[in-house]
Amino acid sequence: MFVSVIIPIYNTLPYLKRCVTSVLEQTDGDFELILVDDGSSDGSGAMCDEFAARDRRVQVIHQKNGGVSSARNNGISHAKGDYLLFLDSDDWYERTTVAELRKAAEEFDTDIVLFEWAVVTEDGRAPATPVRASGEITPSEAAFLTASNRNSFVWSKLFRRCCCEGIRFRE
Repeated sequence: MFVSVIIPIYNTLPYLKRCVTSVLEQTDGDFELILVDDGSSDGSGAMCDEFAARDRRVQVIHQKNGGVSSARNNGISHAKGDYLLFLDSDDWYERTTVAELRKAAEEFDTDIVLFEWAVVTEDGRAPATPVRASGEITPSEAAFLTASNRNSFVWSKLFRRCCCEGIRFRE
């Protein structure tokens, strides 16, 4: 089970190193990392290129600024993974996130794995919440959860790629 991690990036240079490093240092390294530079003007694009030069798992796509949905859609178009995982460029993962999500997806043979997240202040006072997998969820339940609660963010789920075929973010 191969995972494509997609990160849309627009002018987040102060946070980008921590974000990308948190993916590259995962305990489970069987993934590709797609960095979509959405027309950044702060040096974020150059930093993305530096990561790609150092790690073969990193692919960088530079595009004219089109917004986060456009960047995510471009990432999906280039993804090769069996599963898709999204991360915002000012966020990060705990070191075992990909491994735990992969384990949950395999154990439950599910199309979507939802996981917990936490808001952490810049001074780091609030600890990150550990990943907790949900178990199997139907598409209608996923639509309800997405529309109704804390798990309504695309970056708090692992998606089986075949479930996303033909579906794109509204730009």
